[in-house]
Amino acid sequence: MASPRFKLSAYLSAAMLFASCGHRESISSGKSAAESSRVCIQTFNAYGPAYSRNIPGRTKAVGEALKATPCEIIQFQEIWTEDHHNLEITAVSHSISTLSATRFDDTERPYIGKSGLSIFTSEVLTEQSFEQFTVNRDGILDDIRESLGVIKGMGTSRVTFRDDDTKDLQMINLHTHPDSVPVRITQVTQLLKRFERMLPLAAPLVVTGDFNFEPQSVEYKLLRSFTVLTDSYESDHGGYHDGDCTYCAENPLHWFGDSRVIDYILVRSSATRRIEPDGTLINLRGNETITPSDHYGLRSYVTLAGQEHPRVTPEVFEARREAAIQAIDATLTTLQDNDAADGDYSATVTTLNSFRRRLTAAASDDPVLEQMSIP
Repeated sequence: MASPRFKLSAYLSAAMLFASCGHRESISSGKSAAESSRVCIQTFNAYGPAYSRNIPGRTKAVGEALKATPCEIIQFQEIWTEDHHNLEITAVSHSISTLSATRFDDTERPYIGKSGLSIFTSEVLTEQSFEQFTVNRDGILDDIRESLGVIKGMGTSRVTFRDDDTKDLQMINLHTHPDSVPVRITQVTQLLKRFERMLPLAAPLVVTGDFNFEPQSVEYKLLRSFTVLTDSYESDHGGYHDGDCTYCAENPLHWFGDSRVIDYILVRSSATRRIEPDGTLINLRGNETITPSDHYGLRSYVTLAGQEHPRVTPEVFEARREAAIQAIDATLTTLQDNDAADGDYSATVTTLNSFRRRLTAAASDDPVLEQMSIP
């Protein structure tokens, strides 16, 4: 019997041959793969809890900064109330004349709580939805947040561009637990399940937000390895370096702890359209008069173009598969070390073990494996 690795290589060779025989014809509007466009994506934790001060002034400052350097797609976290959302609409409208905006809490009926997630764009918004994280409790502070109606989750939407209605992006905006590693692992695992349901990707995917974990964490490695998402900042800067931070001790609104990177813009190409970071920077730092948030913003310019190479080599695929298996193993070990292998976390352990079995089996018709073959 042929080994799974041999069958996998044979599958990839056949897939690459199939792709060269007409796969590119599916590129939208019949455009040449060489044609491309550049899009700006901004993520920002707006620092809007009840205990923060001067929300109107800080919101105005964000609007003025965006007016000076406009951006087509902006995803916010911590816009907890309708009033704050309306302030952001006013502020952002100075930089976006034709504005589409969604507060993800308003996409669900009945209303289930305050997620703080919003999206603003100059393009057309469709297919908006919100998914609450099933686990978000680990201590008394979460009891207080729950009593205030605060929830954590992810908002999903589709952005279609006005100048070309065949060009679009799938967007996810999220805000994970601030303290607990086991809770964040569970929330990332729920994101992986959401990602699986989106496969095969009908358009490039962009995931942004306040992740509350750092690049060396098990949560980050699990998310990146399983989805093959590209970290825009890491890609554009050749990795993370000393002094890089989005939650920084130098910020006068900083609460505690060392400077760290916890906000990201992550991107993934679809089979027919490639998305590549083309300039990423930390911004919205404020000035000598006002600091807009306890976080700094993160902006990435990305280039969209047709896929010229529909499949990676078998060697690249195998490396991706092995990296995902290793990330799952490290995550399961972390859950065990934190005594988080049962109770609220038992479903997470079951899901991760299921993903691991699928990766090990290397079945050629598995959509998770199929997406790992896409550049």
